[in-house]
Amino acid sequence: MIPVPQYPLYSATLSEYGAHQIEYYLDEDNNWALNIDELERAINATKDRCIPRGIVIINPGNPTGQVLSRENIENVIRFAHKHRLFILADEVYQENVYLPGSKFFSFKKTLMDLGAPFNQMEMASFHSASKGWHGECGSRGGYYELINIDKDVRLQVNKLITASLCSAAWGQAMMGAIISPPKEGEPSYELYKKERLDIVNRLKQKAELASQLFNSVEGVQCNAVMGAMYAFPRIEMPEKVINHAKSKNMVPDAFYCFQLLEKTGICVVPGSGFKQKPGTYHFRTTLLPPVDQMIDMVNVKNNLLCEVFIPIFSIGTKYLEPIMLTSEKPASIPFNKVQGIASSNVHAYSNGDDDFFSVERHYLHGIFMGFKWQCVEFARRWLLMRKSCIFPPVPHAADMWNDLKYVERVTDGKRFLLKLYPNGSPHIPKRDSLLIYARNAELPFGHVAVICDVVPGFIRIAEQNYIYHSWSDDFSREVSLVIKDDCYFIKDDDELCGWIEIDDNDELEPLDENKLHLILDQYRETKPVGTLKRCSVTDKSFHSINNWLNEEDPAEKYFIKLYGPDLIRADTDTLPYYEVDQNLTLSVGSTSNELHQMFMDATNHVVKNDKVLKQFCIPEVFWPKIRESWTHDRDLTMSGRFDFAFDGQQLKTFEYNADSASALFEMAIIQEKWAQAVKLDHSFMSGFQLHRLLIKSWQKMCSHLNVKYVHLLIDDDQDEILTARYMQYVLKEANIESKLSILFDNLYWKDSKILDDEGNEVKLIWKTWMWETTFSDYLQAEKDGNLNKKINGEHPRLCEVLLNDDIKVIEPLWKVIPSNKAILPVLWSMFPDHPHLLTSEWTVTDELKQAGYVKKPIVGRCGHNVTLYDAHGDSVLDETQGQFVNRNLIYQKLFQLPKYDGYYAIIGSWIIHGLFAGFGIREDKKLITDAESPVTACCITWK
Repeated sequence: MIPVPQYPLYSATLSEYGAHQIEYYLDEDNNWALNIDELERAINATKDRCIPRGIVIINPGNPTGQVLSRENIENVIRFAHKHRLFILADEVYQENVYLPGSKFFSFKKTLMDLGAPFNQMEMASFHSASKGWHGECGSRGGYYELINIDKDVRLQVNKLITASLCSAAWGQAMMGAIISPPKEGEPSYELYKKERLDIVNRLKQKAELASQLFNSVEGVQCNAVMGAMYAFPRIEMPEKVINHAKSKNMVPDAFYCFQLLEKTGICVVPGSGFKQKPGTYHFRTTLLPPVDQMIDMVNVKNNLLCEVFIPIFSIGTKYLEPIMLTSEKPASIPFNKVQGIASSNVHAYSNGDDDFFSVERHYLHGIFMGFKWQCVEFARRWLLMRKSCIFPPVPHAADMWNDLKYVERVTDGKRFLLKLYPNGSPHIPKRDSLLIYARNAELPFGHVAVICDVVPGFIRIAEQNYIYHSWSDDFSREVSLVIKDDCYFIKDDDELCGWIEIDDNDELEPLDENKLHLILDQYRETKPVGTLKRCSVTDKSFHSINNWLNEEDPAEKYFIKLYGPDLIRADTDTLPYYEVDQNLTLSVGSTSNELHQMFMDATNHVVKNDKVLKQFCIPEVFWPKIRESWTHDRDLTMSGRFDFAFDGQQLKTFEYNADSASALFEMAIIQEKWAQAVKLDHSFMSGFQLHRLLIKSWQKMCSHLNVKYVHLLIDDDQDEILTARYMQYVLKEANIESKLSILFDNLYWKDSKILDDEGNEVKLIWKTWMWETTFSDYLQAEKDGNLNKKINGEHPRLCEVLLNDDIKVIEPLWKVIPSNKAILPVLWSMFPDHPHLLTSEWTVTDELKQAGYVKKPIVGRCGHNVTLYDAHGDSVLDETQGQFVNRNLIYQKLFQLPKYDGYYAIIGSWIIHGLFAGFGIREDKKLITDAESPVTACCITWK
């Protein structure tokens, strides 16, 4: 029995000896899992043609990269015992495990741990010098271990091996080094440990990138690479392409791979060479190329392979010819996506637009590069990768002209002086120079680019955060170079200071990523966490101010109605606010972006796994629609809020309110107006990008959907009304019409469509209703026989609006997964011991009892029905009541919050359309914050 997909060695060996192949299929939809039912199917289907003798297991998988769980291995052993099969365990990638939560378990150890009768089974395991983290493919060294083999059989095997040529001395020496590596205390141990860690970390980074990058390509799907050295993406090909390939007597995926090779020089292996499930097509690629070259292979829609993939997948009559873009304005590349590659391996990433600030540091090999994806970050990264140098920190790009005097080589600290040549210098610009732009109204911080080449009449430059479309050459654009009076003038739309050359006599070379241990520790940085403190405005003259909000604005007027016109809160006689430094701001930003992606990965895992999805207690009738929403509406998301706790050292997440907009108005608008009213001395407020990014996100979303009217569907709740009125203001600023529907009283059926009382068809909804409420409404309507009657003039039910196939909903249905607290144990199992997660389990473990824990219903809102237990679970520290009593529970480790002037502070960090956009703080004297806990102004001091 051999897996499909499989390593061709096994099918070739079976063919050589005339043995019969029993193929069992790995489950691609469940990350290439090994399914015991499939093993039973495969063996039963072939018993009339052969006598099954053995089973091959490749773990971690080649070419599929999956890693088997301990439970899976135990089941395979039981299966083999049941059918009297010899186990051949191909474990050559046992040290290559990358995905958090995955772990390698050897078949031999598992076999022995199971005890009798399983520990008496026959098996063989294999390892190799050409695989694993060492990957010495030319060494041709390896070993096998025979377990529980009859001594006479073992003797015959030894005879066969003795008759063969042995491995070369080099291969034997390699195996000796692998089996007996340097031990702690020996002279070479520290270097061995560092080099091994560097190699494994690079492979892990590439494994994490692989599925993300391939999944960004239209028509390509790739499971997470759990281990080994390969990705095995699936490619979807139109019928015309398949037929065209067959007309040339080619397997479709082989045709695809040859097209890719001929048009780009990129070589991948057709999946058909490894066998695959009929009707599917794949290719295999390794994780061995440098990260930058891996990225070069992907990102089709907006990046470099557009001219390759689109022609292959196009179904037009000229589908093998390049497709030219006819738009006058090239499409902008989204934030964090590759725009192009300079100097063979330095990627330029899109900042999305010129006024977005990611609030996220970027480090490469532990060295601070700058903020994603600003122009200075690109310049520092280019210098590091192409010259092994960095320059000292500078405030802004324009400051480089006056402040930079030298660069330093990171491997030995040697300094190289810089030469400055003003624009109009008699010295011709040279490639690998830095081009510095002056400050102006359009470039308030200036700009920096890298001169990649100098050709007659032009220089070619590469840059970030200046243009936002993709570029396919090794430069972003050409800039005119004019010679006048024997001087050289670079003519661009913005004023230039000049160019900076490194005086190195061609000594500097690209950074060798195989020798990262040579980088001096002085250049590596640890990310500072930052500080948070509670302050008060001491001037009591502000206490009487009551005209600080605009009563002409519906949202601000409603806020006054709810909370009064005074600056001072009802629960205090002071004007409190919080102050955070730039380091904590950056920590919150980077943590939010990282956790958002982790929650998305966990959501993907849940959506694809029935067993896990069942734990979310969502009626199964809704599962198909949730999966459809995840597939088609993944980008149809506006807002979500993390609840973070900070104790001065650690930043931990309590939960992700992925389907909530509560407190958005207070954090985006109110705290800024409050700060202006009290004349707070600050750089900016913590919600500084929220309002602007909401406007831009609505514009992009409605443009993509071709919708010009949004209906806001809410319950008759004060908080929801306040948030909805603010969202109407946002939509107005985005030039999008909207209508507020409270309890859908102004919506009606007409000819099977839902219209409002002004005759506008409902096509796009922004809602505050919980999806769980929608589910309950659907089940009740189904029970009463009142579902989808669609009677003209009658009001639709909630479920008929939100589950309507003709209506798009924000937040989409799939958000019922990350907003459900059942995601927390799933996340912990996928990313155990992650520094920003708290232990979360389905049951109260001994670890939780010892540390103290929090009991939460998997579905809830506003901190309802939460109980906090102290260490050992002896007493209740705090608890809340509410309507979510009869719900399944999860248990999360207690995190001790510090008190600030008697208050506990919770950071609410906002994700807008997939990216961090700002945060705010709720505080309370209770340990559990709720809807009544006041949002308190938070300012940022930036130095």
